[in-house]
Amino acid sequence: MNVRLSRPILFLLLALPALALALAVPGGRAVAQDASMTVTGVEVDVTAATAIEARDQALLEGQTKALGQLIERLTGQPAPNVGANTAAGLVQGTSVENERVSATRYAATLTVEFRRSRVESFLESQGTSFARAARKPLVIVPVLSGPGGAVLWDDPNPWRDAWNAHDSSGALLPLLVPQGDIEDLRTIQADQAAGGDEAALKALASRYGANEVLVVDARMTGDPGQGMSVATIRLTPDGLERGSQDFGGEGGEQALLARAVEAVARMVEEEYRSRASKPPEPMQTIQVATRYGSLDEWLMLRNRLAAVPAVKDVRVAEQTLSGARLTVTYQGEAAALQAALGAQGLNMALDGGQWRLGVGPVIAPMATPVLSPPPSGGAFGNPDGAYGSPEPYYGGAGGYPGSP
Repeated sequence: MNVRLSRPILFLLLALPALALALAVPGGRAVAQDASMTVTGVEVDVTAATAIEARDQALLEGQTKALGQLIERLTGQPAPNVGANTAAGLVQGTSVENERVSATRYAATLTVEFRRSRVESFLESQGTSFARAARKPLVIVPVLSGPGGAVLWDDPNPWRDAWNAHDSSGALLPLLVPQGDIEDLRTIQADQAAGGDEAALKALASRYGANEVLVVDARMTGDPGQGMSVATIRLTPDGLERGSQDFGGEGGEQALLARAVEAVARMVEEEYRSRASKPPEPMQTIQVATRYGSLDEWLMLRNRLAAVPAVKDVRVAEQTLSGARLTVTYQGEAAALQAALGAQGLNMALDGGQWRLGVGPVIAPMATPVLSPPPSGGAFGNPDGAYGSPEPYYGGAGGYPGSP
């Protein structure tokens, strides 16, 4: 028997999963509890045998496209090809807008938020350098200079308006334009900003909980709307840094100001990413012995070990009813691993030249282990199987009876 759904019923069936996606993450249009891990405006348009198949395929394609954009944001480099399963395993949530549905087609605009810890672990596993988002914003002070003097808080200031219109959400270094309220007026004036008054700039930074302030002093040059020069003064923990940049082009003053804002914001982001990017820490491998009194204790120890982000792979080399010898591959320094294990209620210490792992407080000081290259393959060896894989985290022969 063939069943033909009416268009309203078909639309309802398609809309309910999308509504569930949108409601799964609070906050309105963006799923952004972590703006630097959120990609907005991802367009998808897929045709398949049915509308439901088209929707499912579109969501996977959209998440994969969003991950590529996120990786490029974090690294400054074109993203490598990433499998759809990998991308889906890194997603925190997805919201849907502007849905267009037919019997065989699904189109929409997606906002995708990713889990920071999983994305960073994925990039580290690929040996990719990346930058983490700044915890504090960069305060922007838009001064407009002209024959009549410098303008900051007074109106009109189209240069300040252009900065207020700029959307820096998702940037690694958020940009904050002061409100221009009475307290701002008391803190710094246009002449102080243009002159690089360090005390006033520090006071403004303190007011907004920032470490750095960037004065962008714009001056029109040549014919109106055809050219401008922007002098910059940046307050850093090490003092003041100065620079300048010229802009030109057609389209009038408003378009010129918008281009200058985008160019300066892009320069600031690239400089931050370059400074903040660090090469991933090396992978290291140690042999660890552990003892346990029951299956429950073994499973507890195993699960706590798996919860440590620095631990990338664990192999069971030998196992009996009361103990096991593990090969643990981790990223970073040994002392950092010990601290991370301690946070999970585990201790790892040297005992007669052998690393021993147990439940409880640290019982001996950390010493530098003899390192060896990590084993090939394993739980983190296959990007498409690294996250969301049904495979057990631990492998090896001779497992504890009844263990997964």
